[in-house]
Amino acid sequence: MPAEDVTPIELRTLGTAALYASDRVEVLLGPGKPLALLVYLALAPGRQASRESLIDLLWSDLDQERGRRALRQTLFNLRRVVGDETIAGAEELRLTVAIDSDRDRFLTALERGEFELAVQRYGGDFLPAFGIPGGAAFEQWADLERERLRGEFGKHFVATRNA
Repeated sequence: MPAEDVTPIELRTLGTAALYASDRVEVLLGPGKPLALLVYLALAPGRQASRESLIDLLWSDLDQERGRRALRQTLFNLRRVVGDETIAGAEELRLTVAIDSDRDRFLTALERGEFELAVQRYGGDFLPAFGIPGGAAFEQWADLERERLRGEFGKHFVATRNA
């Protein structure tokens, strides 16, 4: 595989919740707010979100100043783990690195009509048993995505088994 085709990190969200190094063995991040923030940015339209929306999503239990501080600390830790250039922006944060996501591979297989491959790529529910204190909005977003993906899997699993 040419060097430019290698994705430096892999985000697993189906059946598990973790960020892996390119070796697909070393776990860089496990469940928690840094991973939640990265998952949300990686899967958000345009791979971006405002600081305010991220604070509401992940730190709704904190006042505004403590929420901003928690976000800054989480961004610092995230950049330390996956690189300084991972997330850019001031008030509007955007993901700037390539991330290989099992969820995106699953959806791409569905879009291409490769239903057997999609069924193989579905490793289980989206972010199973992923709960974070103060992150009720994140959990609600994850629940909606979990139901959507589960529905897509179920629809195509039945079709694949009957083929």
